[in-house]
Amino acid sequence: MEVWGGELGGKYSDKAVKKLQELGYKAFSLEGDGAISEVSIDDPVGSISDSSHGARDNFLFFPQ
Repeated sequence: MEVWGGELGGKYSDKAVKKLQELGYKAFSLEGDGAISEVSIDDPVGSISDSSHGARDNFLFFPQ
């Protein structure tokens, strides 16, 4: 799932990520080597706001 920043992210992405979490999905990031690692997303929009500092903009969600 692509997570948008800014106003659109607050309107769409934030709600979508939180709904997936409520349904029991966990977020993962895709690493450069193809590996996945679990990530905590407390602030979906804020987590991608500054890509120059390792922020992510795409997440994988798997049911737990």
